[in-house]
Amino acid sequence: NNTVALNTLGVNLDKTNSVSKESLIQLKQVFRFKKLTDSVDVSKVKEEDLFKGGLFHEFNYSKKHFEYKEASINNGYYKNVFLNSNQTNDSVYFQILDNNIGYFDKALAGNIMFKISHQYIQIFNDGNYSQFHNFVGDFKYRKAGFYFDANYVFKGVNEDDFKVFSKNEFSFGGNGIKASIGGFYQRRNPEYFFRNFSSNHFYWNNSFKKIDVLNASAEVSHKRFDVCLAYNKIVNYVFLDSASSPVQYNDGLEIFSLKTSNLLSIERLNIKSNILFQKSSREDVFRVPEFVLNESVYLDYEKSKLKFPFQIGVDVFYFKRYFAGAYVPALNSFKLQNKNYIGGYPFIDFFINLKVKNVRIFFKIDHLNAGLMGSNFYVSPNYPANSRAFKFGFTWVFND
Repeated sequence: NNTVALNTLGVNLDKTNSVSKESLIQLKQVFRFKKLTDSVDVSKVKEEDLFKGGLFHEFNYSKKHFEYKEASINNGYYKNVFLNSNQTNDSVYFQILDNNIGYFDKALAGNIMFKISHQYIQIFNDGNYSQFHNFVGDFKYRKAGFYFDANYVFKGVNEDDFKVFSKNEFSFGGNGIKASIGGFYQRRNPEYFFRNFSSNHFYWNNSFKKIDVLNASAEVSHKRFDVCLAYNKIVNYVFLDSASSPVQYNDGLEIFSLKTSNLLSIERLNIKSNILFQKSSREDVFRVPEFVLNESVYLDYEKSKLKFPFQIGVDVFYFKRYFAGAYVPALNSFKLQNKNYIGGYPFIDFFINLKVKNVRIFFKIDHLNAGLMGSNFYVSPNYPANSRAFKFGFTWVFND
């Protein structure tokens, strides 16, 4: 039998519920000054571009909340029970207030911006309360395809964290080919979750070294293709091991990747390919599928003279087999595992996109090949993907 009957699969945590919530509020106010010279035709310039520089204030409020509940404890699924042997009511609550003031200037030497930020962080974790501050300086510079960004935490819980980024873009005549080289270097504390956590099944209080990340990339692009080569090196990488405990790999690990995008059009037929090759130098620590494919093959009649222009085709998603991380519900995260492969299976979707005046309508059959090409269709170990499903929707654009 090549099909997977989802309702017959065993469930380990059938009386468990988890909820993730996130909210964000952003406010920005700008005071502009330094008008452009009188030689500029203001009728052809956007209002916000009439001024060379100004001051600004930004306020950002974000809240993240995660709850994990077990009506009864499934003995044996989790190794430890610390707080309550009958039921679990774990919760983690993050609240971040970020205020920053800055200055920007569209000077002849290039666009510049710098700002000073204050972050106030509150964390509630199963009755434990912590609060932290960070003071951060940011600088950005842009001119003629050159980008430079830098930020530094000069005081606070993440003191001495920093990131420096640079990128340079080039154009080759009028043939539409563009190229870029860039990269960044970052040093930062591991996430708070890896350093401190308390729950009914897990507890740790770790002191880890800062993580160093080096990235370098080169890209060549055209309207029909794009090729990007990237290199990453991570020192002091932190992850969850097979026992669901945070550990730090103190040596360096490297990830190489090559990504290509290509669009081939023959009359109405279009073939759009996105291919990713990647390799980790330490697969015992950091794992990725070595090959990933996103392919779209469709007939395009959107620019035709038909009464109802449309597109019809299929999408294919595939990645090579590998030992993907296993999901840990109580942590809302993934750990290393060496038992179950996932991948090596193509997910095929059929779609029709239709345009009726100002309304765009889509019809889609997700996972068209469910049950026809084997049963190894998992999104993570022990979590099968959805079977075949029909979807439809529309977007209605209202014009004044």
